[in-house]
Amino acid sequence: MLFIVRDLRLALRRLAHDRGFGLTCILTLAIALGANAAMLAVVDSVLWKPLPVPESERLVTVSNQYPGAGVPYAGSSVPHFYERQEIDALGVAALARTDAAAVGEGGRAQQMQRYTVTVDYFDMVRTEAATGRTFRAEDGEVGANRVVVLTHEAWRDTLGGAPDAIGSMLRVDDVPHEVIGILPPGHMLYEPDVRLYTPVAFDAEDRAFDRRHSNNWMMIARLAPGATRELAQQQIDAQVRVEYENAGGMRQMMEDVGFGAAVRPLRDVVLGDIDSTLYLLWGGVLAVLLIAVVNLTNLSLARTSVRLKDLVTRYTLGAGGAGLVRQLAIESLALAALGGVLGIVCGRLGLLALGRLGMDQMPRGSEIALDGGVIAVTFVLAAGIGLVLAVVPVLSVLRANMAAVLREEGRSGTASRGARRLRQGLVAAQVAFAFVLIAGAGLLLASFQRLVAVDPGYHADDVLLASVALPPARYEEAEDLAHFAQRTVERLRALPGVDAAGLAYGTPMSGAFDSSVIVAEGWQPAPGESLFAPTHVSASAGYLEALDIELLAGRAFTDADTGEATRVALVDPRLARRFWGEEAVTSPQSVLGRRLFRPQSTENLLDPGPDPEWITVVGVVGDTRLRQLSETEGDAVGVVYFPYAQFPRRSLAFAVETGLDPLSLGESVRREVAAVDPELPVFDQATLRQRLDRSLVSRRTPMILAVGFGVVALLLASIGIYGVLAYLVARRSRELGIRMALGSTTRGLFRLILREGFVIVLFGLGIGLGGAVALRNALAGQLYGVGALDPLVLSTAVFTLAVAAFLACAIPGLRAARVDPSEALRE
Repeated sequence: MLFIVRDLRLALRRLAHDRGFGLTCILTLAIALGANAAMLAVVDSVLWKPLPVPESERLVTVSNQYPGAGVPYAGSSVPHFYERQEIDALGVAALARTDAAAVGEGGRAQQMQRYTVTVDYFDMVRTEAATGRTFRAEDGEVGANRVVVLTHEAWRDTLGGAPDAIGSMLRVDDVPHEVIGILPPGHMLYEPDVRLYTPVAFDAEDRAFDRRHSNNWMMIARLAPGATRELAQQQIDAQVRVEYENAGGMRQMMEDVGFGAAVRPLRDVVLGDIDSTLYLLWGGVLAVLLIAVVNLTNLSLARTSVRLKDLVTRYTLGAGGAGLVRQLAIESLALAALGGVLGIVCGRLGLLALGRLGMDQMPRGSEIALDGGVIAVTFVLAAGIGLVLAVVPVLSVLRANMAAVLREEGRSGTASRGARRLRQGLVAAQVAFAFVLIAGAGLLLASFQRLVAVDPGYHADDVLLASVALPPARYEEAEDLAHFAQRTVERLRALPGVDAAGLAYGTPMSGAFDSSVIVAEGWQPAPGESLFAPTHVSASAGYLEALDIELLAGRAFTDADTGEATRVALVDPRLARRFWGEEAVTSPQSVLGRRLFRPQSTENLLDPGPDPEWITVVGVVGDTRLRQLSETEGDAVGVVYFPYAQFPRRSLAFAVETGLDPLSLGESVRREVAAVDPELPVFDQATLRQRLDRSLVSRRTPMILAVGFGVVALLLASIGIYGVLAYLVARRSRELGIRMALGSTTRGLFRLILREGFVIVLFGLGIGLGGAVALRNALAGQLYGVGALDPLVLSTAVFTLAVAAFLACAIPGLRAARVDPSEALRE
């Protein structure tokens, strides 16, 4: 043990003496290990850790599918939920839906995220109340469902952590609910903002046959013991086949829309396609780490060449192979340990930076943490790198020609051909990794620029959005909803600085959209063609004007489009084209006066019925990107707008256009809403530009990180090129002096060093191009408007590396050109 302490002291003294080498290695390790720790924490927390409920890997969702209608996953209907509970492969199942609820008394009510669930929900997630109880079967009966279970956080913030909260009454959407349970701290399934749970009670109308395709719920189930997801899918497929057999006249339409049901792991539904993005980013971090290791190996080779005579002398004087190996290992491990500690600090700072970039807004983003496992992996990596760095001097000593090394008297000489080729090969590997990272960053940057340049079909910079949710207790009838909307919009229009104001359900990037079948009068699908479900937006007069959505033909909604007036609608060109062909796009006036209907029966969706409620098209509006900016022609089947008074919704958002700072109107909007309904809280106030920016987080954050990785990789590769060439110049000073003495020019020596550098770079670029081709499939899903092998981006990456390489080669080249022949020949 004493000799280890002695060797450690000796190692620290040597590192203190060779401060330049030590600081370079520690900082390089800290940056590379810190970046890896931060991204590993993200990947581990988001992708690898199970959802925070027992045996979450056995939780699945069951979703109806209508791919032919543009709806690949549509949630579940109540009738289907009860049917699918009967299959053997599914154990406990529940329906769930998230919405906003006003919680509290009068003007002190707060808007909170609520999970409305069937009574078996907590059994399905295997969660018990910390205090009180969760739901029972009787809580799901109509009239008996006015009970609420609070999260620990809601109990603390809303009820002040009162110990006698169980049995107290809490107003939820202006209806008294009995608090029956408090959940354990930190409980959630995957929605971190949910604060309370209420049970749903279904009546006979909800379970009726004609509600089978009203897919307003998320069905979550726990697989039965011994069952697999594949077995559950097979059994549900069998149910679907029976449904086809009993469909009668509906069968052809069901086949055309491709009706089916999908059983998917809940984890996959929660994460979406974020896993490919995170693995791609982690791959970039690992590439940076490899470049750093290569750089450190090259530094170690250079340092070993300087120390070789000293190490061989100690070896021959009796230090012994084991002692020398131990000393060098301790020296390298001490260096790696210091880099690892600083790397953990950098990793924590990196997570803070990722939070500012919006990483915490991704699925499960609130769970990201640098825990003990990530810290342990970081130190294991650091130790591994330390051992690699120790191997270099050990092998150099053991393979050295002892007599030849000891005969050297300080003359500069040429390094062995093998050592030179090894260092050059390592730098070529750095260049290859750097090229792949720079090309990938360039592709993501070009893609993001294309996406930001997309015209969404509305103006975003001067619009304030503010949401409300109207409780059924005070707004029972459609007339009540319409009356509130009309009064509030009138008050908002009268505010100083307001240019236009309206409201809508289905505002851009809100995530709140309805898609259901609508049919044009006289339209018949071609053989094999599906019905389709466009996005529905309920909007008041003034809404289109507030967002500056273009009116291509006809008129916008007016205050005269009341609930008693003729039913009217606006359509966009995508929907118009599907119903009335290309003429509807080239001549939008031809669409005016056409009629639509919403199917009233699932028996025949093309039949308007004996007394149809016709909807007359009075206008055509421009295309808009409502769900995401990267939306393409095939991603949506179009949008249909209805007057809010004719199709009112309880959830809505006010849109206020102003020439002022939109956020400066926030308090004024709250005041005007309170003037109409003092007990109604306003929430989610944001500019439309902020909404758009939030929608781009999943693309902006990877792009910024990739650019950062590319810059670091470029810097490390440049340092590697410089280090190799500087070492060559230092070791070949005698050779260069001889060349000068024999007539070589300074320009010739400069070109010689430059040529050697660019041979390394070209070799690395060749490997890097192969790597870029191999990664094209991984990148393709992250790009918009640019190919994975875009020639402009790849050529720019080559040019960037070439410039950096030239600068890295120029300094050693100039030093070589200034070699004094007389001084070099005297060495």
